[in-house]
This record gives sequence, structure tokens and C-alpha cells, in this order.
Amino acid sequence: MNTMEKQIDQYVNEVYSGLVETKEVHDLKEEMRNHLLQTARDLKQQGHNEEESVRLAIERFGDGENLRHDLETLYGPTVNQVDSSRAGNVLGWVSLIVGLLSFLSSVYAILSIPLGIVGFILGVIARKGSNRRIAIWGIAVSAVAILLTIFLLLLLTVHSYSVTPVNVHSSSQPMQTNHS
Repeated sequence: MNTMEKQIDQYVNEVYSGLVETKEVHDLKEEMRNHLLQTARDLKQQGHNEEESVRLAIERFGDGENLRHDLETLYGPTVNQVDSSRAGNVLGWVSLIVGLLSFLSSVYAILSIPLGIVGFILGVIARKGSNRRIAIWGIAVSAVAILLTIFLLLLLTVHSYSVTPVNVHSSSQPMQTNHS
């Protein structure tokens, strides 16, 4: 590979950096590379040196930043967007699972409320991912688990104050024991 090809490859790779390389993106990248190489060769045949030929070919093709932005708009998502989307999906599922654990442990307030809060927070964070439905379910289940736990705590508290102890031996006479 000569210097001209290396410089053009570097430019093309910069323009396409960050994009997920689907077949369509790969084909566009190769087409751009071939066009730039042909333009640079033509310019060299017209009397420009190799370095100037590459520079002029790239200038004529357009600004790399604008091209990258246009490509991301047309052929996104970028690698970073895919990674954050996956993280959002994982957080959504974790939120739902933690919410379900919170719901199932509603009788044990010491577990249920912290699990519900964690599930709720993870769900809120995960809403930015691509699978918002799972995140919203995680939020809902966590919120219901917290509310159910609070309701059960209130119910048990009210119930414990309303029940009066029953004395099994209410008669005033002492219990008779049988000494045989």
C-alpha cells in the first residue's frame, strides 16, 4: 500500500469512525475510498505531486466532519449509541427483576422498600434506552411493591393496636392442680 492509499484510508476511516459497519456502510466506505483514489490519481497525472493530489481530492470531496454527521444521520446508530442502548436494556430488565423481588418480599419491609427504591431508580435511568417498555414496567412494579409494603405496614400497625390481649384464665380462682 503506497502513501496515497494510506492517507486516503486514514481519511475514510475517520469519516466512518463510530458507525456500525453494516454491509451498506461498508459498501459506501469502499465507494468513497475508490472515488478518492481515482481522483487523486487523476490529479497526479495532471502534474500535481502525490501529497497535493490527496489533499485536493479530499477537499473536493467535502469536509470530513460534515460527511460524518450526514452519515450518522442517514446510517446511524453509532457504536456508542448501540452500547448505551444495550446498557439501557440491561438496566430495564434489572429494574423489572428488582421490582418483582421487591413485590414478592412485600411482607418483609426491611427488604421490600430498599429493593423497590433501587428498582424504581434503575427503571428511571433505563428509560433512556431503546426498550422503554421494560423500564416502565420496572418502575411500575417497584412503585406498586413500595406502596403495598407501606399499606401492609400500616395495616399491621393498626391491627396490633386494635387487638386487646385475651386472658385465658379470667376466673378469680387459682388453677387446681391434680396431685396424685
